[in-house]
Amino acid sequence: MHVSVAAKIAAAAEPDINRSYGDLDVTFHAKLQVVFIRLLREHNLHFKFHEGFRTVERQQWLYGQGRKSVAYARPGPIVTQRDGVRRLSNHQGTGKPGTGMAADCYPLDARGRVILEPAEAVWEAYASVAESVGLSAGYRWKAVDSPHVELIER
Repeated sequence: MHVSVAAKIAAAAEPDINRSYGDLDVTFHAKLQVVFIRLLREHNLHFKFHEGFRTVERQQWLYGQGRKSVAYARPGPIVTQRDGVRRLSNHQGTGKPGTGMAADCYPLDARGRVILEPAEAVWEAYASVAESVGLSAGYRWKAVDSPHVELIER
């Protein structure tokens, strides 16, 4: 039985998630740290940095979800409009580590576990604090992406 290259790519494992602050743009990293400090001080909310800079492979893997006839095509809801090559995600920055300008972050419970479906007030606080330091919050977007924040054009 012949297996096409596309089928092999589609079956590929999920590329690693990058949680290195060092791969973020320095301005974005500084603002994200302020967000975490203010959420704790002003709202008693602990947040975890889940994903920052993305490689082309990781972005294409995410782009493949919910699509056919693309690299990493697989079922599920579409989670990004950025293919990672023709249209870079802000997670990719300029495409080089140290330039990531977006992050996905989640609130933590008292035991330090990620809360996947927190109360709306938690996402509202996260978005408000992020916006107050000059970040765009996915919570406010038409296609809501509550964990996502990104640096507004400098």
